[in-house]
Amino acid sequence: MQIRGWKVWEEEVVNDHEMMDDPSRFRLTHETSFVREHVNTWARNRFSFYVMCFFRQMLRSVRKSDYLTMRHGFISVHLAPGMKFNFQKYIKRSLEDDFKVVVGISPALWAFVMIFLLVDVHGWYVTAVITMVPPVLTLAIGTKLQAIISDMALEIQERHAVIQGMPLVNVSDRHFWFARPALVLHIIHFILFQNAFEITYFFWIWYEFGLRSCFHHHFYLIIIRVALGVGVQFLCSYITLPLYALMGSTMKRSVFDEQTSKALKMWHKNAKKKSETPGPVPTTRPRTAGDIESAPANITASLGTALVNLYSRCGDVRKAREVFDEMKETNVAAWTAMISAYGSHGCGKQAVDFFNKMEDDDGPIPNDVTFVAVLSACAHAGLVEEGRSVYKRMSKRYGLVPRVEHHVCMVDMLGRAGFLDEAYSFIHELDAAGKATSPALWTAMLGACKMHRNYDLGVEIAKRLIAVEPENPGHHVMLSNIYALSGKTDEVSHVRDGMIKNNLRKQVGYSVIEVEKKTYMFSMGDESHPETGEIYKYLETLMSRCKEIGYAPVSEEVMHQVEEEEKEYALRYHSEKLAVAFGLLKTVDEAITVVKNLRICEDCHAAFKYISIVSNRQIIVRDKLRFHHFQNGSCSCLDYW
Repeated sequence: MQIRGWKVWEEEVVNDHEMMDDPSRFRLTHETSFVREHVNTWARNRFSFYVMCFFRQMLRSVRKSDYLTMRHGFISVHLAPGMKFNFQKYIKRSLEDDFKVVVGISPALWAFVMIFLLVDVHGWYVTAVITMVPPVLTLAIGTKLQAIISDMALEIQERHAVIQGMPLVNVSDRHFWFARPALVLHIIHFILFQNAFEITYFFWIWYEFGLRSCFHHHFYLIIIRVALGVGVQFLCSYITLPLYALMGSTMKRSVFDEQTSKALKMWHKNAKKKSETPGPVPTTRPRTAGDIESAPANITASLGTALVNLYSRCGDVRKAREVFDEMKETNVAAWTAMISAYGSHGCGKQAVDFFNKMEDDDGPIPNDVTFVAVLSACAHAGLVEEGRSVYKRMSKRYGLVPRVEHHVCMVDMLGRAGFLDEAYSFIHELDAAGKATSPALWTAMLGACKMHRNYDLGVEIAKRLIAVEPENPGHHVMLSNIYALSGKTDEVSHVRDGMIKNNLRKQVGYSVIEVEKKTYMFSMGDESHPETGEIYKYLETLMSRCKEIGYAPVSEEVMHQVEEEEKEYALRYHSEKLAVAFGLLKTVDEAITVVKNLRICEDCHAAFKYISIVSNRQIIVRDKLRFHHFQNGSCSCLDYW
């Protein structure tokens, strides 16, 4: 019944984000209602702490703030940002397998009962012991689960972290007895089994021999035992199971295993149908990129372009160039792909040289997409003069009319290089000429203002963008960041309150790494991985070694009013750092490649340069904009990105 009641809270989360218990209403984690409800003076002493947890389970085992906070933590860790997700339905489905354990048949338990029935237990006070064991165990489990929630609240209060894409709580198996949530299920199974056995025994004796038979010598004791049995059923359904449902981190595995199983069965069925369909039978195995590379004569322009893009997006620009050089025929798409590959890997000079080679060696005539690739490469490498020259040649030599994409590249290039006045004038000239000025132009200009600390102009542009695209959370986040960097904390709170009021949420950052042909995803402060303790310990060691050779956290990445120690904590457990630490921990003498959905922050960029030294490994990070190759203390972008 209680789990069903969570449906109302779930609907409120989806439809109304103004409730006081929503964790996202607060800027700092220790300001949330979840922490205020669970942390007080009594929580500091462990004895009074457990006494408080014991009585708290009697009132309401799961509060609204508990549900919302656990929901926030679980979604942040396990799911990609932006997913529409019903946590209440998810819990109900995930518990299906768990209920099989709770109400299933345990051969070991039945064997124990059969042996116990054959033993002479006269004088052992078995009746009293058997009667008291279920309620005692039930209350003990409820107290433990309440203690887990309160411990999470204590951790949050000590952390004082900033809520910006960071999970409030980290749902993890480590909080349970022996780090095994399944142990709770087996204890509940034992409780319900013993309880059902006793109640069934009572009704069977009543049916066979009557209510006041010799089996019921002390009738009042029988009534007490039955009442306790009913009470245990109520406690399990109202307290224990809802608490376990909210925190059992096996949810993700059980649900996705089921979905994966269904998908595999469907793929197998479709494959079988295709195999039965008459047609030509392949005589060789499917070709791979390696096969094609070893047979360059077969590389057509289309296939070669695809391979160049493939190797570039996988972080190997050298292999992409090798494929291009082996192509017997090329076209404008192939040349553009190679220019784009150089640009995305921080090789702006090579991109411009390759474009000049395209013009000088009777290559194909560049199109508008080619110029986007060249201008983008110039923007990310700080090649302002080269970019200006390319932009002019576009119309003068080839008669191409620059589009919005080319204008954005120019604003981005000028802004990154610090020519803010020229970039600002460039936009106004377009506006005066009657050409459409896309919000993307002002977005590029806004990024430059933040980079070069022109906060007044940045605020003006951010407000302009919010007026044009009020539903874009990125503009609000950028305005909030500019206010934070300029020390205007009241304005930061005002912007964040406006985002909550308008149901706008910042995109959560996550990083992905492939190790031993398996893909792992990490989010900020993620503790969902079974080897979390080892990963965190290794990361601590890495960062300590980096500090010894000169690394210092770039604390401006975090809000100014947070203490320095808390800033360092918030920075240390970024998703890309966790992914890199895991990769270094699990591999030997090979490059580490991490993909992040957002732009890499300045602190992580600085940290990876030092980590590449202390680990003597190459670290490749592909963020939202480009690749970064860290090796021997330097990055391929030359700290210009």
